[in-house]
This record gives sequence, structure tokens and C-alpha cells, in this order.
Amino acid sequence: MEIAQFTISQIKKIINDEKPDKVIVAFSGGKDSTTLLHLLIQSLIEIKKRSGFIILYVDVGVENPIIKKHVINFLKKAENYLKKVIKSNIIILKPKQSYWMSLIGKGYPIPRPWFRWCQNHLKIKPFYYFIKNLDTRSIVFTGQRLNESNDRKRLLISNGIKGNRIHLTKSKIPCYAPLLFWGEIDIWDFLISEKPFWDESYDDVIRLYKEAKGDCPFIPDKIRDLSGCGSRFGCWVCSLVREDKTLLNQSKKNNILKKLLEFRKWLIDYCEEPTNRAGISRKGEKIDKFGKGILRLSAREIILKKLLSLQKEVNFTLIESEEIEKIYHFWEEDLKLFGKIIY
Repeated sequence: MEIAQFTISQIKKIINDEKPDKVIVAFSGGKDSTTLLHLLIQSLIEIKKRSGFIILYVDVGVENPIIKKHVINFLKKAENYLKKVIKSNIIILKPKQSYWMSLIGKGYPIPRPWFRWCQNHLKIKPFYYFIKNLDTRSIVFTGQRLNESNDRKRLLISNGIKGNRIHLTKSKIPCYAPLLFWGEIDIWDFLISEKPFWDESYDDVIRLYKEAKGDCPFIPDKIRDLSGCGSRFGCWVCSLVREDKTLLNQSKKNNILKKLLEFRKWLIDYCEEPTNRAGISRKGEKIDKFGKGILRLSAREIILKKLLSLQKEVNFTLIESEEIEKIYHFWEEDLKLFGKIIY
């Protein structure tokens, strides 16, 4: 592909010009970051850079289980290959305050488009904290694209773009988006025509999107019956979308995901119920509007109870014991701060 070769030449020029000690790539396991990782590995091999390569994955703790399983498996294969070719580190970051600590522990209102606290707490903060504490000259590569969505396009333009270099508002580290001008069709053409350095094909990645989308192929591929499409991979508890079509389609053949989907719907409705809100902010300020403010402690207790029941039912970890301990600590602090009004 011409666009791929051109992008590789751009990446090599960036690395040669910047002369970084560390090259960092933000990896999520989706189609864009998978394509970027391939192009970066190819570039590093061609310029014979044998050290200082870091793959960063942020484990937010509430990922779609199917996607999470794919990512961990993919990273293990990448690690086995890269340790033979490039001295690299695969680093899995976790937020200091998890989704459940924020929602059940501190009673944050469930995330909404006008209050996306989850994005900042779970993804942005761990990422920035890591790169801010690097003591060597580094550059960051991300798989962001302008035509990924209207919101992404507005954000990238407002933050500032120069060539394929983008501005990270909280970091002075140079950040580049080599796929900035790639289209959706370019990504799928690449993944269908190329193969990982350690495997036979990217069929697993493509299949994830096909199963998530259902019977609506984006790129026909009759030979292998694989098609990519523009599905959205997010957290299984995500409340930023009205309906999680990815999880819905996947749940048709997976009873566990069906149970997660049912819990998600219950959780959104329950958190939005006015009587479950305390009418005060985290700062203790009274909110006049009925049904606003942080979650009541009694509501948080019910959410935790149902979550633990669901965890037992699906038989895999949805919340860690460390998170539960911190949740109890937050409850004690809230009782000291707010008294019975919080209950």
C-alpha cells in the first residue's frame, strides 16, 4: 500500500529528526492502534533502532471482556516477538482511582456526555502521569485520525495540529499521529492485506469488529468471510451512548455478555433515579434541583451488592478486592464529612 509506505517513511523521518531515547506508542487493541503498532515496528526495524520502544496499554478495569482478552493475548504475542528483535517494554497502566471507586465509592453521577469524568480518571490521567515522569528524551505516537468522528476531529483541531504532530495539552513531550489523514477504508485495506510479524493474519482483529457490528460488513471479503466495520469498542458499563450496539450484538451469542448488558441498563436507570441522588456535590455544596448531586450511600450499597452478585454469577472478576476496601474507606469518609444527609 502506498499510504503505508509513505507513513513508514514519515515515522522514520520523525525518529531520525527527534533522536529520542524512548519511542512510546499508545495501544488500545482496536483497528487504528493495531495498524499504527505494525507500522512503528516496521519503521524501527528498518532504521535498526534496537532499544527504547514502549507499548502503553491503559487497563481501565471495565473493558469489554472479549476485547480485553484479545488485547492481552495480542500483547503476549507481540512481547515474545519484540524481545528477539527490539528491546522493548509492554507496560499496562491502571488508574489510581477505578471506575467503581469513583461511582460506588465516592458516589460520582454516572458518566454522561456533559460530564465525562470516566475519560479523564481512567485513561488520560494514567497516561499523562506515566509520560510526565519519564526522565529521558521521548516521543509519543497515537493512532488518532481526523475522520474517526466529528468529536475527535473538533478536539484535534482545537488542540492544534502541525503536519501530523498533535498537541497534548498536559505534556511537553512531542506527540505524533501518523494515521491522522488515513480513512476508514485505508485501515481495513491494510489489516486485510498485511499480517503481524508474529502471526498469519489480522483476522482476529477484523473478526472482533464483524461480530460487534453484526450483519453489516464495511469491506466485503468473500474468500475468508471476514469484514471490518465501524463499531465502537468501549467499556461494558459505558453510559455515554444510548445503546451499546457492540455489546448488544456480541451478547446474542454470549450469555455472560447478555448478563453484563442487563446490569448496564439497570445501573444507568438506577443511578438516574432522582431519589438515589443526595442533592449535594462532592464539595458539600447544596444543589437545588431534585435528583441531582452525588449518589446516596444507600444507593451505592445496593449497586455494590448487585455487582458482587453479578460477579459470582458470571464467575470472573468484575471488581478487585482492593477496590472494595477503598470503597468502604470512601464511605466512612463521606459519613464523617456529610453525616446522615448522604444516606
